[in-house]
Amino acid sequence: MKKSFVALVLLVCFLSVMGLGKSNLKVWTVYKEEMAAYQALEGMIRSFESETGSKVELVSIPDQTDLDTKLQMAAPLGMGPDVIATMPHDIVGKWANQGLLLNLLEMGEELDPFFESTVQAVTYEGGVYGFPMSVESVALVYNKALVENAPQTWEDVVEIMDRMKLEGKYGLVFPAAEPYHMYGIISGFGGYIFGWKDGQYDVDDIGMNNEGTLKAVDFLKNFFDKGYFPQSMRDRSTQHGFSTGTFEQGLAALQINGPWVIKNLEELGIDYGVAAIPQLPNGEYPGPFLGVQFVGINRYSKNGEDAVELAKYLTSSMNMKEFALKTQLTPTRNDVLETEEIREDDMIKAWATQASLGSPMPNIPEMSSVWSAWSDALQIIYNEKQPAKETLDQLVEAIREKIAIMRK
Repeated sequence: MKKSFVALVLLVCFLSVMGLGKSNLKVWTVYKEEMAAYQALEGMIRSFESETGSKVELVSIPDQTDLDTKLQMAAPLGMGPDVIATMPHDIVGKWANQGLLLNLLEMGEELDPFFESTVQAVTYEGGVYGFPMSVESVALVYNKALVENAPQTWEDVVEIMDRMKLEGKYGLVFPAAEPYHMYGIISGFGGYIFGWKDGQYDVDDIGMNNEGTLKAVDFLKNFFDKGYFPQSMRDRSTQHGFSTGTFEQGLAALQINGPWVIKNLEELGIDYGVAAIPQLPNGEYPGPFLGVQFVGINRYSKNGEDAVELAKYLTSSMNMKEFALKTQLTPTRNDVLETEEIREDDMIKAWATQASLGSPMPNIPEMSSVWSAWSDALQIIYNEKQPAKETLDQLVEAIREKIAIMRK
């Protein structure tokens, strides 16, 4: 009997050493199974299993609204994921308010290796709610068959516009009436949405009617007035299709767009390049919105320490480098950006250069009060239905009213 008991104890110890006593973890992701990002993520997870003995289930929920709803319902019941890898950062404020995300600062975690703007993206009211995994923004995409090198200034852009016009083509196309795509121009002129102070957004400090924002919309409107931008670029129903379509057809030399357009360009065999959006007349560079995909931990997870271990593994220097090279997504760690492999990858380098000039899209719930009013204001200004200053003042007032309603 004594020998049997000793043998049983030794067996339990052996199984524990072999990892069978480790946690079973569940990961939810917005990546679709056919995407390179999903496959790279799955590869890292299988390596984690091999190294730690943990078992990890990876679940794809591509619809962000669906994932959001399911997390809100499942997490408090202990039925949600342990880790979300990944989700766009603009959900951080909402999930933090709902108590769904683990505050990493409370776990003693620091994000020193990650570059500052990506840490800002996952910071909410003094807490840090995820590890940044990748970052993206719009940049200048150019057709090398029409322009040999990317323009450095907007004077260069105008020269290209003039030359393309003579050839019956467009110099620059982008959804100019779409807030996300044109925000970099506002930022470059000194405009902003909400002020950033003491590690958080100040929703009482709205910069959408300041001098910089006014200069930015006047700057863009001038291109419509002079015939450089067609009507289709200020029409919400046509601006996206027109911009991507004309570029893909070889009818536009430049476009301001994000990495999501690259797959089609490669399938069409278009010889393209990527560069930072050119320097503005004031000497500043446009600072577009940054979208950060982050790895978060469900606060209700019963495997908190193991979940943090997995999140740190996925965003480690070695794994992030391999993830970036396999997906062409821009890494968020300074040490990864400095590796030889990343520095020699022209596309990642170009997107990273643009990202270094941008700022994260505000992750606070109050941002939902901005989008539609902002888009409406651009339509009014571009179509000269009302003076720009008056329209922007009304925009700010509309945002304040919507925020006040949210707070009731």
